[in-house]
Amino acid sequence: MEKDYLSIKEFLKSKEYCIFCNKPLKAILTNFIGKGKQIPIISSKLENNQFNFDINYYSSFLSLKTKCSIDIETNDIVFNPISENLTYTEIIDIFESFKPHIEIICNNKLCHMNYYLCSSILKCNRNLDHKIKPMNICFEACNVNKFWIQNDFFKRKTSIYSTNNININPIIIPILNFNDFTETKLRSRILTTVTFQ
Repeated sequence: MEKDYLSIKEFLKSKEYCIFCNKPLKAILTNFIGKGKQIPIISSKLENNQFNFDINYYSSFLSLKTKCSIDIETNDIVFNPISENLTYTEIIDIFESFKPHIEIICNNKLCHMNYYLCSSILKCNRNLDHKIKPMNICFEACNVNKFWIQNDFFKRKTSIYSTNNININPIIIPILNFNDFTETKLRSRILTTVTFQ
């Protein structure tokens, strides 16, 4: 199991620069569950040590329209306004149902590796302190030619996906430590693995 990061800021400091081009990485708060396959419900850039976003949620049983802010130093999560019709636990249930997480990405257009690091899904304390719980690194990934290379830190494996044919099962190998490779060496390792599988 990977290290627990007690705050979002500590998680962000785990990787501040792209391991391939050494340019600063950008942080966003987003989610795995969206309004379609590619449209996240949450997409918030980090500003002044906070992620700020709106939640507009409607179901046959519950509805919630609120603004949310998360402080990356304290992990405090604030909903404003608090719904008069919902308990704090119900609001947290809605927030967590989106599977929110932090992504750290390389936006350097000259770096073709598309380096990416993803936290575990954010969970909240259900008591009165209203904080995000400690998190781990969940996925790390990059592009190598026509392949998407993804490290899964929970399963301790690396999956090599074809970006040309998403219906092909990935090649699965023991987890790679991207820090041990230059871009050229990682490219060589992946292409050799794909060739001999």
